[in-house]
Amino acid sequence: MLHSSDIVAPDKRTPGVAKIDPVIFPVLDKLYARRIQRLSTQADALGENGEYFRFLVHLVQAQQQYIAQNPLGPDEAATVRTLLDQKRDHAHLQASLLNIPYWQAAYTALVGQVAPILPSSVGDKLAALSADKEQLAHTATHLLHLDYSQVDAGVSVVLWAALSTCWAQAVSLGQTQDLPPSTTQSAHCPCCNAPPVASLVLGGAREGLRYLQCSLCEARWHRTCCLCGL
Repeated sequence: MLHSSDIVAPDKRTPGVAKIDPVIFPVLDKLYARRIQRLSTQADALGENGEYFRFLVHLVQAQQQYIAQNPLGPDEAATVRTLLDQKRDHAHLQASLLNIPYWQAAYTALVGQVAPILPSSVGDKLAALSADKEQLAHTATHLLHLDYSQVDAGVSVVLWAALSTCWAQAVSLGQTQDLPPSTTQSAHCPCCNAPPVASLVLGGAREGLRYLQCSLCEARWHRTCCLCGL
């Protein structure tokens, strides 16, 4: 386990906490910094076999740089949050995505950062999608509907990272702890309805508490059991 991790060792006894926050909203600059450190450590440990982790380091650095230089505005954040509150079919979601330029610009910026370290065929594929806004929104719609088999694996990593920069800021700007308990115990993120990427037992002030980590908006939500109801 990495020293920077906030996950408690399975054999460590915990004293409990006075208050349980239903949702932990992301502080993105700190989150990205910790992620870069962990990925860099893993890449160094693997040596010449750590190329994929080094690619991920570049990708997260590009996310960090993009949001620092281009923070999401309140109007676009509100538009994204409205989108999260609605169940939309493919056509409606794609049309909505076309009207949110932030994530499209984020994708173009991320491609510009990572393409130089990728094989030229992969970089060309990423750049071609950036130039076709209709196809880009179509592809993003498949990802948000979890139709992963419909999206090229190499494209999905960068495109999901671009969507995440937008969704994470939108959720953070509109954060509220006033979520129904039944919602926060959901198997999917109560903020954006994306699936979790991990189940974590935290340390520090929340030592011993289990949270699920959102794969899209970076929020964490408290869930006493990560298996029941999944």
